Amino acid sequence: MLFYWLDAREAADASVYLFGRLCTGESACVVIRNIERTVFFAPRAGYSDIAAVQSEVEGALARLNIRPSVCKVVRRRRVFECCEEQAYVKVQYPPWQPHIPDALASGVAYSHVYGRNAS
Repeated sequence: MLFYWLDAREAADASVYLFGRLCTGESACVVIRNIERTVFFAPRAGYSDIAAVQSEVEGALARLNIRPSVCKVVRRRRVFECCEEQAYVKVQYPPWQPHIPDALASGVAYSHVYGRNAS
C-alpha cells in the first residue's frame, strides 16, 4: 500500500500520528506507538575524555529519573559539514519518559544535545 505523508503530530501519550493519502486518493492516518527517543551528546571542543562525557550524561539522566535503554559511545559525522568523525554519547530511552529539559542542553563536558526536542 502506498502512503503519501502530508503531516505529523505527536500526542501526549508519545504516539506519532502521520496524516496523508493513499494511492487511491483516500485520506489515511497511521499511528506509530512507543518510538524510543534518541539523542546525541557532543563533547566540548578540545575535550578528549569521552568517558567523562558519558559519566556526566548518565549522572544527569539519573537525577531526572530518565532510565536509558542505551547509553554508549558512537562515532558519527555531522550533517551538512565536512568534518572528521567525532565521538558522541548516544542515548535512547522510552517515549513515556520526559524530554531532556533546557537546563541539560549543555554541561561541563558536553556542549550540545542533538535531537533533544525531536519526536
